[in-house]
Amino acid sequence: MRLRFVFQPIVACVLAIRAGMRDAGQGRTAFLLALIMNHHDNRRELISESWADVGKLFIMACLLDLIFQIIVLRWIYPLETFVVAFILAIIPYVFVRSLSRRIVKIFKR
Repeated sequence: MRLRFVFQPIVACVLAIRAGMRDAGQGRTAFLLALIMNHHDNRRELISESWADVGKLFIMACLLDLIFQIIVLRWIYPLETFVVAFILAIIPYVFVRSLSRRIVKIFKR
């Protein structure tokens, strides 16, 4: 069950690299910057698009953590499940998507 700490961030990074390359091809601003600075309507579009990319991974991270808790701890801690899934799936996705977009933009020049 400890492999989830390796595989989930790797899968999130692969999805983020793909999305960052798509952002660079469409001429969008960096994902994290756009999420923080843009208007409310554009932010909703960005969040829904990123959820389409990483939503299944987040749900899978929650399920794996629940299985781990049942097997090892013999109890379910829902808040811990969401925190672990957020850390393993969402955080790497956000940072790697912005970074990959910048790298693609640099190589395009």
